[in-house]
Amino acid sequence: MDDNFSCVDAVKRSCSAVNHARKALKFTFTRKERKKCLETVLNAWKDAINALSRSSSSRFDNRSDSGINNKPDDIPAIALQWTLSLAAFFSQWLLSSRSREQIDLLGESGVRTARRLARCYAPALSPHLLQESILISDQIRSLSDLSLSAVIPAFPSGEVRLLLQSDSRERRERAWHALAARMEEGRNTMANRFVELHALRRSIAESAGYRHYGEYAVRRYRLTDAFRTHVPTFRETLRRHITPLIAPIRALHQKRLELDFIEPWDLLYPANFGPPRLHMEEESLEKSWINVIRQLLTTRVPLFEKMARDGMIKLNVLNAERSPIVFGESPSVLVAPFADPSTLFFALSNIPQEYFAHTLFFISGALILDPLAADSVSSELFPVLDHALSQKDDSKVSDTATLAASVPPTFLTACVAGYSFSLLSQRAWRHFYGSMSDYAQQYLVTAFAFELLFLLALDEMDEFLANSPVSDAATFEQVWCEIAERYALPGTDGVSPGLFPVRDLWFMAPSLLKRPLTGIVKALALVTVLGTLPFGRNHIQLEGYYVRL
Repeated sequence: MDDNFSCVDAVKRSCSAVNHARKALKFTFTRKERKKCLETVLNAWKDAINALSRSSSSRFDNRSDSGINNKPDDIPAIALQWTLSLAAFFSQWLLSSRSREQIDLLGESGVRTARRLARCYAPALSPHLLQESILISDQIRSLSDLSLSAVIPAFPSGEVRLLLQSDSRERRERAWHALAARMEEGRNTMANRFVELHALRRSIAESAGYRHYGEYAVRRYRLTDAFRTHVPTFRETLRRHITPLIAPIRALHQKRLELDFIEPWDLLYPANFGPPRLHMEEESLEKSWINVIRQLLTTRVPLFEKMARDGMIKLNVLNAERSPIVFGESPSVLVAPFADPSTLFFALSNIPQEYFAHTLFFISGALILDPLAADSVSSELFPVLDHALSQKDDSKVSDTATLAASVPPTFLTACVAGYSFSLLSQRAWRHFYGSMSDYAQQYLVTAFAFELLFLLALDEMDEFLANSPVSDAATFEQVWCEIAERYALPGTDGVSPGLFPVRDLWFMAPSLLKRPLTGIVKALALVTVLGTLPFGRNHIQLEGYYVRL
């Protein structure tokens, strides 16, 4: 049976079980009866997680085997249907049970999460949320068709990236002009779709009873109003420290290439010997990864070795000489957790060589902290409910130690763990880059400066979009160009070029499509980790922080 159909059927069965439990709640009179309904939901939740993960891992395997991926990615839409069923159940549960009973079971934090889930995914929002999912998928598909990343803004992938990193400057120029022409051709369609998405999100916020989409997004994506009030100060402080670094970085780039002027097609070619490349003694990327884990964190080696034996780890790098490439596809990271039994499928595909080790150990660090990372209001509730129902009937989650154990890590803690482990792993990068190990580390630190600037600028644009009462492409472009100039993004000063026209980045940034207002969390995590000065002897200090984390 096709795994997509199998996944749909399994999630539909889970939704049906949850709907049945919701109806049964109306006729419950005791805690024991209501807890039985919650147990039904938890079991269905585990089945849904496993079905979605099986479908994701199967799609990855099929793509790797065939070299193509013709099936549309319908997993986000299926997952949304499941979330809507959960929201309807918890809305009824909050009505059917008393507040003391709710707090005794889930704790105050868990109850607040259930309330947010019920409100952010209320039945009245269902048509809007489904349409939002479709628009986001269409926009992401357009980015993939242009060979651009679905995660990082203005990040070429696949064959286009290899051409833009060619030793031949003439070949790089031809590749850039071809890509620029394709982008210009699809520009209006993508801009109009983004405006439609913005208007839809304004309707979602209004229907949910919020003043603007920003208020809604903060609750949907597990942020707080207090956190967002401090973000402008953080952005401005970081801007003052980072923007002065860009001119010297560009000057050194120009000096290494021995050019009078840097053109857009030179930006992905950092030196006359090219970007960092893999130079491995061990042929298997998976075995090299396990060897490094043995040096860094021996307690987790048995788990990862078992995953490798079971074929649950698949690593693929963007290098035609080492492994097959799905040309045109974006680099992708797939973490598919299984709730019962507790395991996961972990895969990297088409990751550029210069970012491979960082990406691998960033994800590894986040997984070591929590394989079921909670990045939304629905995923936040699962471990709380799972922990609560695993207790004895007479135990209460309000106990401080128990409550602390039940609260899942946030997106921020997962990112801190990821960046920490990436930097800690650098002393073992020789297993991947050989003599280019130091160069790969320097390349990454330089890339961090540009990444931080993009994250800051995009967050300010995100904030404007979330609060804007109008949906107009001309207004969006004008505001974005002002923001980009303030953060000195490449292509704004008339001297240093940008890889793409800076005016178009507002509708091509994946972070503005998926999980709005959360991109700044990665900047905060990166600064938190870099602030420990993880170089040389200071690795010891960072290790202490990481262990305590």
